[in-house]
Amino acid sequence: MYAFDNAVWFGNGVSHKTASMCEEIAIDEERYNQRSRLLQLPPFRILAMGPAAVAIFFIISGFVLTQRPLRLARGQQWEEVSHTLSSSIIRRPIRLFLPLFIATFISMLLTYMNLMDNGIDDEYCLVTILEPTAPAAVNFPLQIAQWLRVVWQSLNVWDWSVYFPPYDHHLWTISTEFRGSMALFFATLMLCRLKSWARLTLVCLSIIYSVIWLRWDMALFLFGFLFAETSQIKNSKPSELICKFDEEGTSSQQRR
Repeated sequence: MYAFDNAVWFGNGVSHKTASMCEEIAIDEERYNQRSRLLQLPPFRILAMGPAAVAIFFIISGFVLTQRPLRLARGQQWEEVSHTLSSSIIRRPIRLFLPLFIATFISMLLTYMNLMDNGIDDEYCLVTILEPTAPAAVNFPLQIAQWLRVVWQSLNVWDWSVYFPPYDHHLWTISTEFRGSMALFFATLMLCRLKSWARLTLVCLSIIYSVIWLRWDMALFLFGFLFAETSQIKNSKPSELICKFDEEGTSSQQRR
């Protein structure tokens, strides 16, 4: 919760400057009492904040990307595991970066036509971060060149610093999503032939390792991997019992 502290307190009737210094919240009672919406109150505020939604999205991505190969691995379908992972690695950049091209291109056109807004600079507004857009160029070719530079910078998956594309700041998650996806595919390939307890142990250790080195994004993707593995364990128990019962029944009939 501490990571979202500023986001939670902002919108609770205080300005972004006041929210950045928690000790001033108690002093500024007049602004504090101006709260009028349920979602402005902590901890409900976190439900409407982007950082919390991004964290949940990364966990869901980790779960979805690893569920199928883990299910195939439990069935020892190694050829299908290899095919699934290779197909996912090829299709993943297309699924992630193609929407980025389209979204930023539309924003670029709106910017050139002066139809983009930088947001509301209001200390009582629910938005915590202003999102200044790219400036409109003097002509369309220059605007295209500026857009291409933004797209090229967005494709730089080797830089772990956060880059906010000026044509759409919310697309900063795309490069992080791509790195997390590749890490998950590598981890799945590395751990798929191990026993479930070994996979769970190594994934938990990897989460701890990521947190120690402040890679919160990788830790969230690995949490999705962890949930996918525990889900496979939970769902496979009834089928394993049925198979065992069928084997015992078949062997008893053969004895007779």
